[in-house]
This record gives sequence, structure tokens and C-alpha cells, in this order.
Amino acid sequence: MQEWLSTPQSAFYSGFMAHAGERLQVDFMVPRDASQEALDSAFLNTLAQQVEIEYFRIG
Repeated sequence: MQEWLSTPQSAFYSGFMAHAGERLQVDFMVPRDASQEALDSAFLNTLAQQVEIEYFRIG
């Protein structure tokens, strides 16, 4: 975490996801009092902007 980029209201995070030997890392900000659900949501939202996501209905 790069605290120097944070503000009194927001905190800067750097998160990553690893899958099949690939590591995807993104940086994002959330309010300092963000819940774990809000952190996860912010991370996934930022990650979704960096990758291609497709959905296929099965059944």
C-alpha cells in the first residue's frame, strides 16, 4: 500500500489476483472506512476495466 497517495477521506490500495500462473495487479482508492465488501467491489470493478470479461449462458 502506498500511504503517501492516500487522503484523510480515502485510502489507496494495490491488489492482485493470481490464476494459472498469471498475476493481475490493479491500484484503486476507497473511503478509509470501507467495509471488506466495498474493498472487494472496488478491486473487482478496477480489475474488470483491465481485462476482457464475457458471459455465456449455459442451460
